[in-house]
Amino acid sequence: MNAINKMLSHIDILLKASKATRIHISGNCYIAKYEFKIAWSNESPKTSWNRIIIYVDENKKEVQILLLYTKTDIQWWNETVWWQKLVKENHKEVYEVFNYQI
Repeated sequence: MNAINKMLSHIDILLKASKATRIHISGNCYIAKYEFKIAWSNESPKTSWNRIIIYVDENKKEVQILLLYTKTDIQWWNETVWWQKLVKENHKEVYEVFNYQI
């Protein structure tokens, strides 16, 4: 978890390196998905199936982890629909910012 927090403290670098993808944008806030691997594994971030959904507020200089999961945790056939539903249910304040998109 410490390594994840350290990476997310430099979200601008992650976005430039194409390791994170902005999904929903509203003003200076956005939701992004980041694929990562466990350091000692031989898998790539994409094939590891490990994901983080984050909320970034550029004005406040804050990054909030909304979900941390592996694709085997998904209970539906559509990953995006699944995590958007969880954000809506568990992070109402974030959902309010993006309610027209999620």
